Formats: sequence, C-alpha cells, structure tokens
Amino acid sequence: MSGWPGFKAPSPPESGGRALPDNGGFALAAAVSALVVIGLVVTSGFYFARKEVQSREISREAAVSFYLAELGAMKVMSEWDPSAFESLPPGGSTTIRGTTGEGSWSVTLTPVAPGRFLLRSVGSTNPRPGLAGTPTRELGIMTRLSPAEVRPRGAVSAWGGLAIGASSRIDGNDRIPPGWEDVCDSPGPAGAGILVDNLDGITYLGGAVDLRGAPPGQEQAELTSDSLLTLGSLSWMEARKRAEIVLPENTTVTGLHPDSVFVDGQWVCGRNSRIGWGDPDHPSGTCGGDFPLIYAAGDLDIRSPDAGQGILLVEGDLSIQEGFRFHGLVLVKGRVEISGGGGRIYGALRIGNAGLKPSSMEGLALVQFSRCAVSRAVVANPALTRLRPLKTRGWVDLSLARRP
Repeated sequence: MSGWPGFKAPSPPESGGRALPDNGGFALAAAVSALVVIGLVVTSGFYFARKEVQSREISREAAVSFYLAELGAMKVMSEWDPSAFESLPPGGSTTIRGTTGEGSWSVTLTPVAPGRFLLRSVGSTNPRPGLAGTPTRELGIMTRLSPAEVRPRGAVSAWGGLAIGASSRIDGNDRIPPGWEDVCDSPGPAGAGILVDNLDGITYLGGAVDLRGAPPGQEQAELTSDSLLTLGSLSWMEARKRAEIVLPENTTVTGLHPDSVFVDGQWVCGRNSRIGWGDPDHPSGTCGGDFPLIYAAGDLDIRSPDAGQGILLVEGDLSIQEGFRFHGLVLVKGRVEISGGGGRIYGALRIGNAGLKPSSMEGLALVQFSRCAVSRAVVANPALTRLRPLKTRGWVDLSLARRP
C-alpha cells in the first residue's frame, strides 16, 4: 500500500505517549452487576410477596381457629347435659371434643362455684401445605346456669276460637295454688284472664261467665299460634326433644299417683317407670319438687280425679274430664276441651288451635293464673336449664397467654 500515490503510513508513537483506552471490560462488568441487581430485586419481590401471602393465610387460619373455639363453646352451652356436667366435683373437669370440615375444637369444662362454670375452648384448623405448624386459638368463657325465661301474661292465651260455659271460671289474678302457701312467694300483679288474637272469637255459652283479670279479656292482634308454643328461647321442636316423659299418640290417662322409690337409704321420686307426674298435693314431700316435662305425641285424653304437675306439651288435642288437676304450664298445639266434671289448671294454659276448630271449657272448668306454679315447673326442670355466658366480662381471648 506504500506504493500508492499520495499514501503516507502513520508513524509509530513516540516513547512516553498514551494509548487509546479500551472500555470493553468495564461494560461487561457493569452488565453483569446490573443483572445481579435485577435478580436480587426480582427475588426479593417474590420473597416478600410470598411472605405477604403466608401472612394473610396465617391470619385467616388464626381467625378460623378462633371461630372454631367459639363454635365449640356455643355447642357445649346449647347442648347442656345436666346429668353429665352438674355432677362434676369442685375442681374437677371434663373435656368435650368435636370436628368440622375446617378443623377441630376441644372444650374443657370446670366448675368454679355453685352454678358457675369456666369453659376453656381451643380451636385448631386442619394442617395446610406451606404453613409451618397448625394455628390455634384459645377462648375462655365464664358461664352460669340459667333456667328458661317463661313469663305468661295471663291465665289463658289462645289463637283462634274459644267457647266458655257459664259454670266455668278463668281467673287472671295471680294466686297461690291450694296448699302451696309454704313454697310460694306472695302473689304478683294480675294478668289477663284471656289473651286472644281476636275478642270476637270468644263465645259465651249460656248466662254470665266468670271471667276475671286485669283486664278479663285482652286482644292482641299480632298473636300467632307459633308464638304461644315456645318455652322461653326453646322452640316447640327443641322443647319436645327434651321431654322426660313421652306419651304415644291417642293416649288415655285414667289414673296417676306419685312414684316414690327407696334409693340409698332415702325416698326419692322415681324416674324409671313413671305412673305419676309429681305430687302437687304434698309440695314439700318426696315428689313435691318433681316437675317433669311431659310430651304427648298426639291427642291426649285425661279421665282421672288425680293430680299432676310440671310442663305438659300436647301435639294434638287435649281433653280433660273428671276433675283432673294440673299445676304448671300447659301448651297445646291443637284444641282444648274441658268437660264432664271439669278440670283445673293452676298456672297458665296456651292453646294453638292448629286444627282451626275452637276450644271449649265447660262443666266447672277452672284455669287459675299462678306465677308460682309456672315458675316452680320451669326452674325445677333440669331439661330447661341452660348454660349462658355472664352478661359482663364473660369471655377472654387466652391465645396470648398460651405463648411462652
């Protein structure tokens, strides 16, 4: 090329001169560093995102565990078994367990005072892949025994028609049943004689009817058949499941007497083979405090001059004759017929008249309002006793106390 015209070859650099810089190695290092930084950012993003998801899952599992603990406590309280739990000695305890699709719960029940129980309920979710351990929560609830709250507003409460004979008496004034002066407090305010959805549905059969109360007759348009057939917070279905005596359909009762038996050196009221419904004639006697919950699965016909007490639930119609006496609360889904020598009810009577045929009270029938009779029947009945949380400061989350 040196032979080309006008071409001059470059002269070599003199000693001590500078060579042009080569930046190829720095660019490679910068690119690698950038890739490392980007990788760290992406990895950190995935890491923190995963941690956020795990945190949410743990929070959810902890919340579910708490609800499981609450579920266990509510189930024990709603399915209270007096025979199994109220016999626990002071300081003793028992544990009830259950499972659901989400997990499990266990409730330890400890009596701390008469009528007071501490429930320690632990809820745990099912193990899940990706979560370390099984989240658990513990709930403590202080509870008390509480009977059903049944507060009749008068002697007879009825939905539908009601026919009353001239020789019958319905008295809404609160009175103590005969012979119960030593076991009852003083009478309270008077209730209504008859409480109905429509006063025009009452028929008077011949002459003046002995109807007393404050007022003697009261109309309550919103009254329904279902509202009359409850025991406090218990529905009709729930109440009949707790019956201690179950009578088959179309039962006729012709005689009752107290069923006392000798057990462990003392007389107690029998519970195995029942031929008596308590002993209202001797309220301080062996069976005087026995108030069974009786359920008749269909029509019930009582033809007896005897007496009984407690809570009577009749799925069908109720017929009372020959002067039978009952002390307590009577709930009838169908109609009521009192005739043939009459019958007496001390306490309260509720009639659903489900068949739409009116009830009738004739032949010296008597329904006498008595808060004492109703109260004794309800309070003395263990089947109606419930375990309820204390109204104030009744529960505490014990989960933090379980951590070391």
